[in-house]
Amino acid sequence: MLEVTERAKEWLKSILIEQNIQDPQAAMRIVIESSGELRFCIDIEFSEDQVIEYKDAPVLRLAPEVAKRLEEKILDIRDFPDGPDFALISKEKK
Repeated sequence: MLEVTERAKEWLKSILIEQNIQDPQAAMRIVIESSGELRFCIDIEFSEDQVIEYKDAPVLRLAPEVAKRLEEKILDIRDFPDGPDFALISKEKK
């Protein structure tokens, strides 16, 4: 299962607030592009989703194939030269 740090959960929640998302079922979703790259979007729940919550509200949803691809990863926030951003880290490199 993808591990999501508290800092990443907080940032996911802040994105939903900034986007003025009112639907309580809406959350961020990681999707796999046809190129193989990952991206975030805002989406609703599907029954097979893996759901990550923050303060009793969904902040991240993963379809089964995405959850499988990311099961040995940690989603965190890292500081980069152009500012903080999401980073996927292998659990063994934690």
